[in-house]
Amino acid sequence: MSDGEADTGSEEYRARRAEHKFLQAAAPTLHTMPFFQMSPSQQAYLTKKCHSGGEGDLPVVVCFLDSDNWCLVTTRRVHWSCEGDYHSLLYKDIKQVGWSAGPKAARKRTYVDQIDMWIETDEGKVRTKSASPWFFIFEKSGTRHELKLEIGSPQAAIWDAIDMLIRLEQIHPRVEQDRV
Repeated sequence: MSDGEADTGSEEYRARRAEHKFLQAAAPTLHTMPFFQMSPSQQAYLTKKCHSGGEGDLPVVVCFLDSDNWCLVTTRRVHWSCEGDYHSLLYKDIKQVGWSAGPKAARKRTYVDQIDMWIETDEGKVRTKSASPWFFIFEKSGTRHELKLEIGSPQAAIWDAIDMLIRLEQIHPRVEQDRV
């Protein structure tokens, strides 16, 4: 291994892979970008809100719509605030993620962990992928969370980064006990 290379499964390796996956899917925007591209004041705000940086947890990608609606993807968990309500989940506790028609969308209980493919608008049915700011995270325990992200390719790129980190957690599980 050469200087600067991270060990497979390390925090640095996970951060590099997730950021690369994000950048493959979308270019940084005003609201969605790699964490290091945020202003120092926004970085400090999110680090304080999430208590990020502990246990070697590295911030990777962020969608910051406003102080009440944001998502921070780190190497160990995903943190978010939706309408000011803060949540954090370890990747090992996530069953499914995807597009959503929103927290008030009608869905059958049997499909609560499924992606909402369509939403109703004034123009009729449209794909959630291009029209809905909502994204869901479904816990293995059965709880569905809704959060807002920037619509379009930034949302898809956040999904790709989270999905990559979930897979890396399965491939390279941590030996130590994670604390929430």
